[in-house]
Amino acid sequence: MRLASYNVENLFDRARAMNLKSLSQGKPILERFAELSTLLAQPSYSAADKTRMAKLVIELDLEKSDVGDFVILRRNRGGLIKRPKSGGVQIVASGRADWVGSLELRDEPVDEQAMRNTARVMRDIEADVLGVVEVESRPVLRDFNADVVAALGGEAFRHAMVIDGNDTRGIDVGLLTRQGFPIGVLRSHVDEMLDERNPIFSRDCAEFEVSSPSGARLLVMINHFKSKGFGSQQSSNAKRRAQAKRVAEIYD
Repeated sequence: MRLASYNVENLFDRARAMNLKSLSQGKPILERFAELSTLLAQPSYSAADKTRMAKLVIELDLEKSDVGDFVILRRNRGGLIKRPKSGGVQIVASGRADWVGSLELRDEPVDEQAMRNTARVMRDIEADVLGVVEVESRPVLRDFNADVVAALGGEAFRHAMVIDGNDTRGIDVGLLTRQGFPIGVLRSHVDEMLDERNPIFSRDCAEFEVSSPSGARLLVMINHFKSKGFGSQQSSNAKRRAQAKRVAEIYD
């Protein structure tokens, strides 16, 4: 039995802010996006919150439109912001219940050559059980496996599974297995909390029970700890330590 893991860095589409030439270019965008998302999710908005949100909206290129270069503000119902003709942005909502919508990162297609290289790696490592990180969804993983990997001469995996995680950027964790290695019981830890507002796992610590042709059972735990993409080193290290501690507890 050959086991492997691979960060595919998205298969077909990836957030524009994560698809720039260097991590440093996208880091400020991701930090502002994360901060604004957190503020927008609050039950009530203070005057200081509104001032900060308005500043972040402008910095994310949403001053004149709900569609910026890297972010989309979807407003389905209710009032969140006003854009005076004189310029600037005003936050008119008093809290999250006053409006229905979401803040989302804009996607763009992954470079075709990069996509083919990802498929070649998945083909060449010849794993029976392959844990994948930063994948958009199960349908995407299924189609990439069946269409792209197979088109490059690889043997498509028989089973594909992804559990939707906590990350809003479409970078979840999943599993691919060969014929004879069916995926059985699944368990998610997405809703385990570090505190009242923050989950322990940035994506998930997904558990997959896999059976081998010999009848042996294998428990696979797929994770992607807090990245260094944004946030202070101190807070990121603390989050990773908490995640590692919880993984050890689950394993025990």
